[in-house]
Amino acid sequence: MSTIPRQGVDIYYERTGSGPAIVFAHGAGGNGAVWWQQVPYFSERHTCLTFDHRSFGLSRCSEQDFRPAEFGNDLLAILDAEEIPSAHLVCQSMGGWTGVQLAVHHPERVDSLMLCNTFGGVNYHEAVAGLVAFAQRAGERDLSEFALGRTFIEKSKTFKYLYDRIGRFNGPREPGAAALLLSPEVLVDPEALKNITCPVMIMAASEDEIFPRRMLKGLAGLFPSAEFMEFEGIGHSVYFEYPEGFNRAVEAFVSRAG
Repeated sequence: MSTIPRQGVDIYYERTGSGPAIVFAHGAGGNGAVWWQQVPYFSERHTCLTFDHRSFGLSRCSEQDFRPAEFGNDLLAILDAEEIPSAHLVCQSMGGWTGVQLAVHHPERVDSLMLCNTFGGVNYHEAVAGLVAFAQRAGERDLSEFALGRTFIEKSKTFKYLYDRIGRFNGPREPGAAALLLSPEVLVDPEALKNITCPVMIMAASEDEIFPRRMLKGLAGLFPSAEFMEFEGIGHSVYFEYPEGFNRAVEAFVSRAG
C-alpha cells in the first residue's frame, strides 16, 4: 500500500504478486477495491497494480484537483515509482480514459490495452452523444445505479449490496463533476489512436445501458487494429458480475499480447 504525490493529490495504489505487470483501472462507481475478484487470481502469475483515481477511495482531493486530463499521468507516475517499464492495462468504464491517455502519449509503457465497457474518452460522436443522452434519460439518479445488469441484480442482491458499499469508500463529488470527463481538454482525438501500437481489445455486454455494444463495436473500428468481444446477459460491470468469464478473457488476451 503506497501513495504518490501529484499536484497536491496523494494517489493511493497497491502492488500485489510478481511477474509481468497488469494494471486494473476502475470506473466511476468504484475504486481499487472493486478488483477483489481479479487480484487474487492474477497475482499468482503477475504483478497486479490497483489504484484509486483522484477523488476516489483514498485518493481524496479538492473539487479543483479533480482533473480527468491527468488520469494518464497519474498512472505513469505510479509505474515510474514502482520501476515498471511497461504493463498490460485492464480498464473499466471511467478507467478507460486513463488507459487511452497513457497508450496515446506513452505507447512504450503499454503492453496491451483492454477497454471494458468504455469508449475511453475518445472524441467519437456516437459515444459522446450517447453518453449525454443516457445521462439525460437517467435524470437525477446516480449513474452508478446502472453499473450492474438487470439480470445480475435480480439474482444477486448480496453482491449488489457489496458493490454499493465499496462505492461508498469514495468521497462526495460536486454535482456535474462527471461532465468533466467530456470536456474538450480531456477527450482524445480519434486520429491520436494511430499512436497506439499495442494489441487492443474492446469488451461489451448486452445489458450495458451506459455504453451499449453497438457504440463500442463502432469504437473498435477507430483503432488501427482492435479485437472485439461481447458477453450476453451481463451488464456494465462484467468483471464484477461474471468474474470467471472476465478473468479468462483477460488472461487469454494478455497471453496473446505477450
